Amino acid sequence: MNILFIATFIPYPPSYGGSYQRTFNIIKHLAKENNIFLIGFVKKKNMPEDIDALKKICSKVVALYTSDDWSVLSLAKHLFLNLFSPLPYTVQKYYSRKVKRVIEGILKETKIDILHLDAPDLAGYMEDYPELPSVLVNHNVESILMKGYARQTRNIPKKLYFYLQGIKMRLYEKRMLPEADACIAVSDDDGERLKAIAPKANISIVPNGVDTGYFCPKEGSVDENNMIFIGSMDYYPNLDATIFFCKKILPLIKKEVREAKMIVIGAPKPKQLLGIKDVEVLGFIEDVRPYIQRAGVYIAPLRIGSGTRLKILEALACGKAIVSTSIGCEGLAVTHYKDILIADRPEDFAKAVITLMKEKGLREKLGKEGRRLVEERYDWGGIVQVMKEVYKNVADDSTCRCTH
Repeated sequence: MNILFIATFIPYPPSYGGSYQRTFNIIKHLAKENNIFLIGFVKKKNMPEDIDALKKICSKVVALYTSDDWSVLSLAKHLFLNLFSPLPYTVQKYYSRKVKRVIEGILKETKIDILHLDAPDLAGYMEDYPELPSVLVNHNVESILMKGYARQTRNIPKKLYFYLQGIKMRLYEKRMLPEADACIAVSDDDGERLKAIAPKANISIVPNGVDTGYFCPKEGSVDENNMIFIGSMDYYPNLDATIFFCKKILPLIKKEVREAKMIVIGAPKPKQLLGIKDVEVLGFIEDVRPYIQRAGVYIAPLRIGSGTRLKILEALACGKAIVSTSIGCEGLAVTHYKDILIADRPEDFAKAVITLMKEKGLREKLGKEGRRLVEERYDWGGIVQVMKEVYKNVADDSTCRCTH
C-alpha cells in the first residue's frame, strides 16, 4: 500500500515528545509492509540527520521549512490577521501551496492508496484531493485543549485568544471530521468527545503505545526521594503541570520529606522553574531511561489535555510507580492503587507521593502491575495492526465506491 503521510513536524528524534513518538513508531511499523511518502514541516534549526534517519525507512521524505521569525511582532501580526478568518490559526499556518506542489508531484509518479493526515490542522488537504481515501488523526481533541488553556491562564489577552481559537477549532472539527473516510482518536474518551462534536464522523480508536523492548525495567540504584517529570516544555499543558506542581504540591511534600527532589526533563528549559530549590531542570535528554530508572516516583500532575500521555506509558513500561491526576492518565486502562495512584487535589497528590517515597513494597507492586498492563495492551506492534485494519477498511470502501 502506498501511503501519503502528512504531519505538522518531522517526527525525529522520537524522544522529542509524545506526538513525535507516536508518529515515528506508527511510520516505522507501517513501513515494514507499506511505502510511506512523508511530508512534514521543520524549522531551519532542525539537523539534516533527523531527515536522513527517516529516509532510511520511508520511500520519500520531504521537509518543508517554516519561518524562523518567531519574534513577538511577527507572531502578533499573524494572530491579528487571524482574527478576521473563520479558520483556526494553526490551520492557516499549515495550509501551504508548497505542500500542494509536493503532493501533486508525488501523485504524478505514484498511485496513492491512503492520504494520512496526522492532525486536524491538515484537514484542508482532504478538500483539495477528495479522490484520495483519507485518514485523519486526532492526537487530542484540539478544541477541548484550547478551552483548557483559556480556563487555566490568568493572562486576559491569552485567555481571549485561546477562547476564540477554541470556538474556531470546534466549528472546524464539526465541519471537517465527517469529510474523512476514517477519523482516528487515541482513546475511547476522545472518541466520544469527537462524536459529540461531529456525530456523522467515522471514528476509530487507535491508542497510543510504547516500545516495550526499549522501555523496560532495569536493575540499579533508586533514590526513593527523587521525583521526575518528562515532557516537551513548549507544550503548554506540560509547562502548566510543572509550574502547578512546584507551587502547590512540592512545598507540601517538603514538609514531610525534606530530602525530596524533582527532576524536570524537556526542552526548552522553562525559565519559570529555574532557580527553584530542589528542582533540577535538565532540558532535552536523548535517552531518558537512566533518569526514569533512578527516580523513586514518576509524576504526571497535568491539569489540561485530552488524548493519552505517552510519558505515562513509558514509565509503566519501565516498571515505575506513578502518581497522576485524573486528566494525566485519562484514556489509559489504569486502575487506582493497582498500577498507578491517582490524585487531583494538591494535598492528595502530595500525600500519594509521600506514601510511595516511604513504602518500597507499594512502589514495587505498582511497577510490576504497570509493566504487565503495557505488555498486554500498549505495545506498538499490536497497535499498528489496528491502524492497518483501519487503512484496509478505508481502501476497500473506496474501491467499492469506485466500482459502483
